Parts: sequence; structure tokens; C-alpha cells
Amino acid sequence: MIEMCLANLLSLLKWKSHPERITDTLNLVMRLRGEELVKFLQDVLDSLFVMFSDSEGNATPHSGLVFEVLVYELQSKSQ
Repeated sequence: MIEMCLANLLSLLKWKSHPERITDTLNLVMRLRGEELVKFLQDVLDSLFVMFSDSEGNATPHSGLVFEVLVYELQSKSQ
């Protein structure tokens, strides 16, 4: 189980290596729980915000799903 969580986390952090998998990666991120995510929270948030908009500040095709992931993760951490 921990290995799967770490693999999902790594997939998010290295999303630029496989941009065709962004949707799958974002859906997997919503399943992440616990200490592993908190340890890498800054890197996770950095990755999500880079996916959210392009260099000119425009929305990307994945902005909606990224927003859902951000809300989900922030909401789950506040409970």
C-alpha cells in the first residue's frame, strides 16, 4: 500500500515526463492520504499550481481537475 502511494506521489512530482497521463495522475492523487503527502506537500502544491496555468497565467486543459484536487486535498487536511 505504501509503495502504491509513493508511486502515485512520484507520478505527480514527475508529471512532465508523461504529460499524457496528467488526468490519471490527478485522479490518483485524490487517493493519497497521510504522512507521505504531508512530507512532500510543498512539492505537491508546486506541481499542482504549475499544472493549473501556463506561463502566461492562462488556464490549461487540466485546470478544472487540478482545482478539484487542490480543494479535495486542502479539505481533507483540515479535518
